[in-house]
Amino acid sequence: MENVEIVELIKITFKRGKGTEDDPVRVVTQYWDKENVLIFEKD
Repeated sequence: MENVEIVELIKITFKRGKGTEDDPVRVVTQYWDKENVLIFEKD
């Protein structure tokens, strides 16, 4: 391990999907940095 840092992120949680069998509604979580760059998305 070369580097470890504690950084602040913005966590956004929202619903995605149309509610159909092919596209069910689900909760999505995204993590963004302060420069508006998407770091990670859990769908």
